[in-house]
Amino acid sequence: MASGGSGGTGISSGTINGFGSIFVNGIEYDISKAKLTRNGQKSEESDFRLGEIVTIKGTVDHKKRTGVAASVIYENMLSGPVTALSDSNHVEVLGQTVVTNHSTILDQFSALNDLQVGQFVEVSGFHDANNNLVATRIMLLPGSSRSNNSNIEARLIVGNVNTESEPASLRAGKLTVVFRKSGHPPVAGDLIHVRASADPVNMQLHADELIIIDKPRFEKGTRLNIEGIITRFNSNRSFTVNGIEILIHDKTHVENLMGAILALNSQIEVEGVIDDKGVLIASKLEIEDDRTSSEFNGNIQKIDLKNKRIWIFDVKRVFDLVM
Repeated sequence: MASGGSGGTGISSGTINGFGSIFVNGIEYDISKAKLTRNGQKSEESDFRLGEIVTIKGTVDHKKRTGVAASVIYENMLSGPVTALSDSNHVEVLGQTVVTNHSTILDQFSALNDLQVGQFVEVSGFHDANNNLVATRIMLLPGSSRSNNSNIEARLIVGNVNTESEPASLRAGKLTVVFRKSGHPPVAGDLIHVRASADPVNMQLHADELIIIDKPRFEKGTRLNIEGIITRFNSNRSFTVNGIEILIHDKTHVENLMGAILALNSQIEVEGVIDDKGVLIASKLEIEDDRTSSEFNGNIQKIDLKNKRIWIFDVKRVFDLVM
């Protein structure tokens, strides 16, 4: 979050990779006094899960790698039915291609081929340059019927748009979204948030609500620490992640322990400060691979050597970890 010194205030957005309080982008945040929100609703600390992408506002001590969160916000990227099955690392949800890797956490099922068409899942992840959703976590929601699950919600990247008809329609992946025209309509490339109370029929979804999500804008001097995928690559010194333009300079500290290449669709973590043009001037860049790494703080409550499991207790939750 800070471009220098031992601390500061700012915004961090990334995957939860540990608990005790919450670890995001290598920082352990105390969230005991933070405002916690999930999908627009007030939540509790125990509601958050490994692999979910959250946005944290707060203060950080970079020398100690600790922080105090003022707010923690989670918004799922995709909540809807499985619409097609593919190979061992792809699945189609609501007409969107969802890609998994070694870091993707699967909750309530063990492998993608365990899923069935029509089952409801909630996906957290990052869009790549091909408009695929690279999943950090996929949770199979309780029950297999529509009545047992909440409304469909999705953050979609718009393809073709037809506003000549009434109602209007747009394409996102293999899904057609039908919506009422109101105000400025979306255009190709926009990120939208869609809610619907009814299942898609023949890959056509009737939206109850459609909101165009503005590209992120930050005031000059805002400190950011973001994780994401490069969706536009101009050069090794200029690219875009999560809609934010990033510039690398000679003093940027680059970490690349696994020898990965910085390119389109690379997953990275970057720290820096916003300049007067809204560009993130990077002080630190880490090129990530897809290997799972998690951190936990707490007391061991139980050890099961036969089944190679341990339970970690941190006052509000018990973790069942497979070693």
